[in-house]
Order: sequence, then C-alpha cells, then structure tokens
Amino acid sequence: MQRFFDAVDRVNVSADTPSPAEPETKTEDRCSVHANESVVLVVDDDQLMREALCEYLMRNAFAATGVASARDAYERILELRGHICALITDMVIPGGGGWELARTARHVVPDLAVLFISGAINEDVIKSASTHPCTGFLQKPFEFWVLIDELQSLISERTNRRNCNLRQSREI
Repeated sequence: MQRFFDAVDRVNVSADTPSPAEPETKTEDRCSVHANESVVLVVDDDQLMREALCEYLMRNAFAATGVASARDAYERILELRGHICALITDMVIPGGGGWELARTARHVVPDLAVLFISGAINEDVIKSASTHPCTGFLQKPFEFWVLIDELQSLISERTNRRNCNLRQSREI
C-alpha cells in the first residue's frame, strides 16, 4: 500500500457515479485524535479515494478520518465537534449529497471549512461554493498538493473569521 501512495501523485477518478445497488454499510477509516488536535473528515464512497486522501493528509501534518456515507459523516461530526476543523466531501455520496451534508454539519460546527470534490461538474454548486465563506471546490482529477493548498487556505480563512468574531464580541 505504501508503494501505491509513493507512486501516485494524481488522483485519477472519473465522474462521480454511485455504486450499483450496494447496501449502505458503515465504512470508516479512523485515526487517533489527540486532545487538542484538529481533524479533517473525508467523506467519499470510493474506499481507495478516501484512504488515499486520508493518507496524504496525514503525511502532510493533518489528522484525518474518513467515512463512506452522509449518515456516518454526521455521526463522526457529532463525535468530533470540538476537534473537527474541515470537511472534505464528494458531492455524490450514499445517504445524501455533499451540499446537504455540509449544510447540516455547519449546524453543529458553524465555522467549519468545507472542500467539495467531484468529477461531476455542476455550475450552480461551484457558484454557491464560491459565495459561502470557508468553502471551496476541486474538480476530480486533481493533484494532491492542490488539495493541501486549498485546504490550508480554507482553514486559514476559518481561523481569521473566528479571530475577527472574537475581537468583535470583546468590543461589544
């Protein structure tokens, strides 16, 4: 498996298509979460993609955990609510779409950074993603380093917005 990650620099995934009539099963890729650590949640029903993203994130100093469905993602968000800093989600996932998942997740973690990844291009989603704070979109296939750059940018924006909100609340 390690040789696979060393050899692959590009995620080559075609358009998102749901798996044919597979029952929704709870599939998680867990990492250990330390007390003050921020975690990135990866949601993709393609196990290879999910594992590759989690592995690459962990190699680049992020704590990461992954799940395959919207339902499992929401459960992890509730478990990690004090630790989760970002959500990377495919747009087409079992149990709902990435957009609905992000909206629901932000009820639990309002300033959550969200990065949508998809092979299916939807101009409305791309426009909506660009108008929401701390939200980005990457079209599959993409380079892993581009994902890291975009994720760092979104997390930085989240931190800046949080610090700005703290300053404003202190001034009141």
